[in-house]
Amino acid sequence: MKIVFISSLLTSLLFSAFTEAAIDEKPIYIKGALGTITCDTVIFVNGEEKEIINLGVISINDFTKESNIHGTPGSIVPGPANVDYTAFSLAPINAADCPATTAQISLKARNVEHFPNVIQSDATDETKVGVEVLMNDGTRVLNQSWVAADTNFDATTKAITLKANFYATTPTVTAGKVEATAVYQILYL
Repeated sequence: MKIVFISSLLTSLLFSAFTEAAIDEKPIYIKGALGTITCDTVIFVNGEEKEIINLGVISINDFTKESNIHGTPGSIVPGPANVDYTAFSLAPINAADCPATTAQISLKARNVEHFPNVIQSDATDETKVGVEVLMNDGTRVLNQSWVAADTNFDATTKAITLKANFYATTPTVTAGKVEATAVYQILYL
């Protein structure tokens, strides 16, 4: 009788533990927008359609460094590289087919902790350099709700203008790849 009871108790405990271990609850976030206009968009850099925004190659010495007591360069000051931002735009394939007069944008990506405008990737973990993305006028756009394009919207081309740059996230950076991926949605109005 004791063996049957213990066996039954163990089976019950194991089943309960298995059942509890199989439960994994997480929210699903679903987002979209409703507009009267839809326009197929692409990325433009210097007026040319591109699939990738190429920031080029810079030196780790292109970041601002603190001055030590003796005037020698010290650690890197976290911030953007001392190079020009790369301007790019998100625009309809054919502006004539897009009767919008303004737009709003949503840009989502995994950002670097304490740096809300900087996109993080596996490469960022290695180099300690991410990519800062802003509207062309400097307005924050990354992981905001819908951001009005306002002065960053070209009424003729229907383009939303943005800019990107390398961004050091720690006082020490390592040479290597810098990559970033973000997902955008544009609500044309």
